Amino acid sequence: MSHRAFVFDESGYRTTLARALTSALEDGEPEALVTLVRQLFPDEDSGRGSIALAEKALKAFYDPEENIGLGAAASVARDALIQAYPEGIVFLTGASLPLHGWYVQSAETVAKHLPLVEEAARHDALHHETLLQVAAMLRAAQGRGLLVKG
Repeated sequence: MSHRAFVFDESGYRTTLARALTSALEDGEPEALVTLVRQLFPDEDSGRGSIALAEKALKAFYDPEENIGLGAAASVARDALIQAYPEGIVFLTGASLPLHGWYVQSAETVAKHLPLVEEAARHDALHHETLLQVAAMLRAAQGRGLLVKG
């Protein structure tokens, strides 16, 4: 699977959607999510099922047309980051969402990882270009957050 990532309104997600998403997908109580999707997208069909509703609701917090992910280069980037930081302090995914395969890096995590990735790029000639791609992805998400699929 290809690594996809999007600049994400992580703060808006946490205050508006996180609780409703967890209620629907983990607790089996979709009412709050249904109401929220109808509020966010009043002129559109909200879809059926909690997963469809969750994916629709997430779109209020990122632009699905603005993929800044690493694509096939993600596996090379993961290997380079593991070599640079074997203790696992830098990663390409983030905190898992209740929606399978989706992850969030908070604005704080993005800010913490960016200088570490830039440092690794300076010292890794073999993976320099790939690590610069990771740094560019993080730089684009500064102050907001990153939504990752894959």
